[in-house]
Amino acid sequence: MDDNFLIPVILISALTFIGSEMIMNWLVKRIPQSLSLRDKLIKYQSAKIVSLAVLESGCFFALIFYLLSNNYLYLGIAIFFILFFALRRPNSDKIINHLQLNETEKAILISKESIN
Repeated sequence: MDDNFLIPVILISALTFIGSEMIMNWLVKRIPQSLSLRDKLIKYQSAKIVSLAVLESGCFFALIFYLLSNNYLYLGIAIFFILFFALRRPNSDKIINHLQLNETEKAILISKESIN
């Protein structure tokens, strides 16, 4: 088993994993509470896309090194990223908590979600 890539893959994976969370929290904190719900959701969507793109880069990095070395540990790291990616899927509860929406905005968001 060739472990030449082990430290870089684990390091890059950890950095993208942590960086994804930090970027998401930083971008969400920058969303003003004074914005309309629509504008908040647009900014939240942008923050989520950026966060998931950072997370995806760690997954691609692990996959590339799996293809180069055939080390199943790298494939396992990539699968972990894919599973975590699926768990990061936004839903109304996560959006409400992340954006700290007021009761009116919560009601609008929940009613819109049930319409779709």
